[in-house]
Amino acid sequence: MIMIAPESRGLTWGRAIPGFDADVRYLGPAYRHVANIVDIDESRVALGGVSDGGGYALSMGLAYGNSFNHLIILMAGQMIPYRYQGKPKIFIVHGVNDTQMPIDKTARVYVPKLKAE
Repeated sequence: MIMIAPESRGLTWGRAIPGFDADVRYLGPAYRHVANIVDIDESRVALGGVSDGGGYALSMGLAYGNSFNHLIILMAGQMIPYRYQGKPKIFIVHGVNDTQMPIDKTARVYVPKLKAE
């Protein structure tokens, strides 16, 4: 298993539309750098995140679903999908007592939408 675990380029993830911000301009080259060093099985690439990073990973994973086969989302913040590509498998976990990212404003809103698609 290979894991790239970067920090956001700013205060938090996803302050702009995913795909057009400093974070994605860092993540793309970081992934390509690792792919040049290590043999990566492109059919087994997952994207994941926690809290704001989870919302960012979910948005990016839906937008670039042809690049990611699985999304692992933990207590995600806002989902801002600006496009959908591919059909990655999605695993979402969210605590019912989360006060930072309340489940009723996050996962319980977008999980039904994702299931319907």
